[in-house]
Amino acid sequence: SGRLLALMEQCKPTEIRVNMDGSVDTIEAGSDLDGGIPTEDPITGGSLSAHGRTCPKTGERIHVSYNSAAAPFGRVDIFEKDWKLKRSIPIDELDCSVMLHDCAITDKYAIVLDFPLTIRTDRMFLQNKFPVEYEPEHGARIGLVRRDDGGPTQWFDVKPGVVLHTANAFE
Repeated sequence: SGRLLALMEQCKPTEIRVNMDGSVDTIEAGSDLDGGIPTEDPITGGSLSAHGRTCPKTGERIHVSYNSAAAPFGRVDIFEKDWKLKRSIPIDELDCSVMLHDCAITDKYAIVLDFPLTIRTDRMFLQNKFPVEYEPEHGARIGLVRRDDGGPTQWFDVKPGVVLHTANAFE
């Protein structure tokens, strides 16, 4: 779509331009992509993930994002080629906020990782601690979210651990 975005975990993107001399200009800081992403506050996040995927067949851009304060704690956002929001799908059965840092996609699904890097704002505000913590007792699951209409997330239990990035996925 001709837009170049600088992305940071759970923040609104910044639209930039790289000039021929290598310098970078900010076009719009804190963009909501013309209303396509929520205007969440910087404490709870929920704006846009740092890592999305582009479907090679449809050109859609798929991002998973989380909200650290309230349910639904996660969602899958599907954007058209021009960054217009096509649909936002809540990720069901997340009982707390977890770091949904990355995703993988197939033709039919967005793959989400419900791993035990939990995010609890009370740690930061009430305990003066970093809000992200490894809680293996939370368990770990891989979820399949249908890209077409959402529907219930299909969950598969896995051994607790941490996976921040994906490489590929196949049906």
